[in-house]
Amino acid sequence: MRICFKAIDDRIGCFALIKIMEKLKVNAEVYAVATTQEEVGLKGARTSAFKIDPAYAIAIDTNAAGDTPQITERESSLKLGAGVSITIIEASGRGLIVNEKMKNVLIDAAKKNKIKYQIDVIEGGMTDGAIIHMNREGVPTGVLSIPTRYIHSPTGVFNIEDLNSAVELAVKAVGDLAK
Repeated sequence: MRICFKAIDDRIGCFALIKIMEKLKVNAEVYAVATTQEEVGLKGARTSAFKIDPAYAIAIDTNAAGDTPQITERESSLKLGAGVSITIIEASGRGLIVNEKMKNVLIDAAKKNKIKYQIDVIEGGMTDGAIIHMNREGVPTGVLSIPTRYIHSPTGVFNIEDLNSAVELAVKAVGDLAK
């Protein structure tokens, strides 16, 4: 089911964080942080990650769906309804390049739990993961995004199943990391 709502980026990420924390049952200290100023320098993520000093991090965000009118497949191959996006590289490598362990944790958790997912390489922008992974001596960081049409416009469109797969994958991946 597709949903149209105002200012989705990144209200949908905050909603996903709430759902993840409601479902999470692990014997580990887990923080959910809603940051500010991502679009103007990832500032909230920098200060939050420094204060918390996490062992691992998963950033939750939205990403441009390639099935948006006037967006080419080369710009984004993501499709609404095809599952959560697991980002491998951001900003053509100037941002986060997900390390092998975190990439494998996310993909393995998706496969093991039959969670729909898409792999994404972002040519343009960055998520909070780009600054979290450079914190202190480095933080293994993954990025899960909900494919969204009209991402930076007043109203966006997303598929509820992609949101659900993002929540489920985050819960399973955190469970695997907490073992």
